[in-house]
Amino acid sequence: MMNRLTHLVSRLTPHVLRVLILLGLTTMEARQRQCFDADWLFLLADSAQMSGVNYDDSHWRRLNVPHDWAIEGDFHAGNPSGASGGALPGGIGWYRKHFAVPRTSYLVPRTSYLSFDGVYMNATVYVNGRRVGRQLSLSTPHQYDVTDFIRPGRTDTIAIDVYNGIENVGVGQDSHSVTDQTQGNWNGIAGRIELTVVPRPVIRVIPDIAARKVTIMVDGTPHEILLGDSMRLWSETDPYLYTRTLVHRGQPLTVTFGVRDIAVRGRQFLLNGQPIWLRGTVENCCFPETGYPPVDEASWMRIFLKCREYGLNHVRFHSYCPPEAAFAAADRVGIYLQPEGPSWPN
Repeated sequence: MMNRLTHLVSRLTPHVLRVLILLGLTTMEARQRQCFDADWLFLLADSAQMSGVNYDDSHWRRLNVPHDWAIEGDFHAGNPSGASGGALPGGIGWYRKHFAVPRTSYLVPRTSYLSFDGVYMNATVYVNGRRVGRQLSLSTPHQYDVTDFIRPGRTDTIAIDVYNGIENVGVGQDSHSVTDQTQGNWNGIAGRIELTVVPRPVIRVIPDIAARKVTIMVDGTPHEILLGDSMRLWSETDPYLYTRTLVHRGQPLTVTFGVRDIAVRGRQFLLNGQPIWLRGTVENCCFPETGYPPVDEASWMRIFLKCREYGLNHVRFHSYCPPEAAFAAADRVGIYLQPEGPSWPN
């Protein structure tokens, strides 16, 4: 999982879940996270040997992610993307990274995940020359369980084959899942890359608004948090978030959450018993300077604060799900988000 686990701290009906996605963020710090954004090696070429642990990558270009090799390329009418895709190059690119995980990270049984905020779009991951898996989603982050591939205390090598072709996806004509016009004219890896070593706690936040308290369940163990008479409910006009630290099995856990009640009455959404009127805009993943959406919270704060200046409280993401940073910023600003799954005409 990412460092933020999403919870709906409210009463929800299935109808509300289908129509309006209103996410609350719960953060949990009882994990070891190693940022993998820096010191990658990249080559815009393709060879099966590039996945090997002993492959000589000393001549490769060194860079940090996010990285888009299309936007830094030359415009040419003959490029596969064509004019509608910006006439920028595509193809296959390889990323490699050498790293070490301390042996002390595995003194107790743990699970290791390699996570990518966004990849365009076919990504095959290898660790120490062994194929971990392949994913091709533009709608959700890519995540791989690399527990059985990591060698604690030794140098490990990650190799990632990234290919932007969609001929094997079968999305159909004028698809809203992958097009040259919408979120489809970049190549590479966007957003945070992390290796997360987790003792795998499962966290749920269960509110009791009438009793003015929440129960934080960690691996089935309840931790009751009293909020008292001054309890504040999250709303677009008062997007208040609580942060509480508890101790679970001797480890401190910091949890951030909002408390609110969501219901539906007829055709009307209700938040904390009051009608919600959506005043929204659409976000089509149009970021011409990078090709990909921002992956930092500060950038989304600027976007959502500008929306609030114009009196908006709702953003629809046209056929894609924004990076995690957008959800964190929306919770702080008081914006309702409507991420969409891709459409598949075929």
